[in-house]
Amino acid sequence: MFKTPLRAPMAMPKWLAAVTVVACAATASAQQADTASTADPTPVAIILDQRDGAAPVNPQAWEEALGQSRAEVLTVVPVTDPNAAQTAAQAATDVGTPENTVILQTFNVPAANSSAFDPIRQQIDANVLEQNAQMGWQVALNLPMCVLYERPPSGDEPAPTALLAVMDEVYAQVFCYRMAIAYYASGRDESGARIAPVYIDAQTIAMQETMPPIAFHSAYLAHKDRRDDRGRYLARDSNVYAPGEEIFLRGYLENVARGLPGTMEMTFEFDLHMEVRDDADEVLGRVKLHTYTAPSTLLYPVDETQFWNSITAGVNLGDPGSYTLTFIATDKMRAGEPSAEVSFDVVVDADAVPTGRVMPTE
Repeated sequence: MFKTPLRAPMAMPKWLAAVTVVACAATASAQQADTASTADPTPVAIILDQRDGAAPVNPQAWEEALGQSRAEVLTVVPVTDPNAAQTAAQAATDVGTPENTVILQTFNVPAANSSAFDPIRQQIDANVLEQNAQMGWQVALNLPMCVLYERPPSGDEPAPTALLAVMDEVYAQVFCYRMAIAYYASGRDESGARIAPVYIDAQTIAMQETMPPIAFHSAYLAHKDRRDDRGRYLARDSNVYAPGEEIFLRGYLENVARGLPGTMEMTFEFDLHMEVRDDADEVLGRVKLHTYTAPSTLLYPVDETQFWNSITAGVNLGDPGSYTLTFIATDKMRAGEPSAEVSFDVVVDADAVPTGRVMPTE
C-alpha cells in the first residue's frame, strides 16, 4: 500500500490507498516538462494489475510520480486475483470515480536510452497493435522512454485496460508514470477522446538555442556498393574516377536545427548543393542536389547527437580533368545562418577503370 497522506479521510477497503497530491510545477526537471489541459485534473482510480505475468510497478517511482502530479489519484494496490479487477472497479465507484477508472499493466524494457529502446518498442508495437488489432488496442502516449497502449472496456474487464512499456530505469519510470497519470486525469474533447498531455523537452530547446551553425562532423567519398561488417560505407582508396563514374558522398552533419524542438513532432529540413571548380579555381557551376526533410526522433537521454544527420549523395562528371567538388549544406530551419561546406579534389581520367556504377553523363 502506498502511504501518501490523504487530503480528506475516506472509508475504503484496506487494499486501497487514496492519494491526493499538492499542485506542483509542470516541469519535472531541467530536461522534461509536460503540459495538460488548463482545466483542473479529473480524479482517477488506477488499478495496478499484476495478472498474467505483468511486471510490478516500481513502488518508489510510482509514489514519486504521484507527488509530482496535479491529479487526485486513487491507487489500487497490485491486483493478482483474476477477479479482483471487478472488485476494485466497484470500490472506485464507491469512492466517486466510477467513470474514470483504468486497469494499468506495466512492462519494463531492459534499455537505458532511446537507441536501445526503439527496436524493442517496434517489437511491442507489432505484438500489441497488429496481433491484437481485433481487441481495439491503440497508442495513447508515445514518448522517448516509454509508450502507453490502451484498449476500451471489454466484456471481461469493467474499465479501459492500459499497458505501459517503459525503460527499466528509475527516472524514466517516474516520468512515464506521471505522464500516464496526467493522461487519465485529463479532460476529454467534444468527441469524448482524452486530451493527452503535451510533452516538451526543455533541454533540447535550450541546446538548440545556444548551438553553433550547421557543420560537417565528418565526410568522405565512399563506395556505394561496399560496406563493412557493421553496415558502414567503405571509403575509396583513390579519388580518381572514370568518366561518368558515380562520385558518392557519405557525410555526417552536426548542429542541424529542428522544427518544433523538444517535442515528438520534431522535424529537420536542409538543402545540399554542390559547387564544381576546375584546376584553375574557376567556378564551373553550382547545382542543388537534394532537400532533406523528415521527422526527427527525440532522444533520451538528450545529447548533441540529437542534432546530427547522416547524408548520402551521388553525382558524376563526364569530362576528364581535375576538379574540386564543394558540398554545401544549408539549414532551412535557421535562415541567415552560415552554411556548412566540405571539399574534395577529384580527377576524372579517361583511362581509369571504374570501380563503381557508371552513370549517364547527359
